[in-house]
Amino acid sequence: MALNNKAIIEIPSFFTNEFVAAYPEAKYILTERDPDSWVASWKATIGVADRDTRSLARRVFKHFDGFLYWLSRSMEPMVDRWTGGKGTSAEGYAFSRQYYIDQ
Repeated sequence: MALNNKAIIEIPSFFTNEFVAAYPEAKYILTERDPDSWVASWKATIGVADRDTRSLARRVFKHFDGFLYWLSRSMEPMVDRWTGGKGTSAEGYAFSRQYYIDQ
C-alpha cells in the first residue's frame, strides 16, 4: 500500500533527526517562536494533560481505558524530555525554555 502523505507536522525537536534521515530530499519549513510563548503554550495544553494523567486516580484508571493508557504512554516521555525529567514544575519549565533555545 502506497502512502500519499504530502506533509507532516512535527512536535518541535522531538522527531526531527529521524524525519531528516528518513526523508533527506524533503523540504522543511522551520518555524520559530519566542521561547516564553512556546513554554506558556505547552504549559497550558500538554502540561495540564500531563499533570492530569500523572495523578493517582488517572494512573490507576488508565489500566481500564485504552485511550488514557495510550495518552499517558505517549505524553510522559515527551514531557520528561522537554523538562529534563523535572516535570511540570518551575524547574521543569525553566529547563524547557532553555531546551527550546538550544534545539
